[in-house]
Amino acid sequence: MPGNLTKSLNLLYPARCPLCDRLMSPSDRLVCGECIDNITFIKGPVCRKCGRPIVSSTETICDECKIRKHIFDCALAPFLYESTVKESLMNFKFRHRAEYYYFYATAIIAYAGDSIKAWAPDIIIPVPAHKKREKERGYNQAFLTAREVGRYCEIPVSKDLVQRVKNTKPLKELGYKERLETLDGAFEINRKYDVPQRVLIVDDILTSGSTLDSMAKLLKSHGAEHVYAVCISVRV
Repeated sequence: MPGNLTKSLNLLYPARCPLCDRLMSPSDRLVCGECIDNITFIKGPVCRKCGRPIVSSTETICDECKIRKHIFDCALAPFLYESTVKESLMNFKFRHRAEYYYFYATAIIAYAGDSIKAWAPDIIIPVPAHKKREKERGYNQAFLTAREVGRYCEIPVSKDLVQRVKNTKPLKELGYKERLETLDGAFEINRKYDVPQRVLIVDDILTSGSTLDSMAKLLKSHGAEHVYAVCISVRV
């Protein structure tokens, strides 16, 4: 897009800061000047399975992953699901702030880009939304984020390889086992496509890992050898 046109569109439709939702000035880039210092990635040692911070430098697995034997190989997320990021993701998912995908994809690449390169996925798959839910929102935030991650990493993105065929109830109040039961039969492989050996899933929030496990189980049953994931945030 020509520079002059971009400047004109920014004046007519000024962007909002993805963290505080305030209008940004033309000189602001990813976030507004007030929020630039509030971008805090997860620091220190993290669980090599789910990406949650762990206190002990001698441990490699968090307490939750010692209990649960996840099917996905490894997951990473740049942010904790709390305060500013939590509110921002609610805006992203439910309040028509689709444009926030660019900031979050950029954060994923900055935080986990080296890991994505090492994993060498053949394809990127966003966690699919049911058609009814996607129609209500107008978009699938996981797909928008995955598309940008794929563009930057030069990895193909498939929105259709895994389809959500069951419109499940919200999972946020459920435990891990209840989530797995709810997700049973929720996803299907589109038989028009072959499942590659190395898959990267993109989602917004990692809570119990049940969604990633459900998709990983399905993908591995159809030929995938390794299933990795990057999410925007992780709950602790």
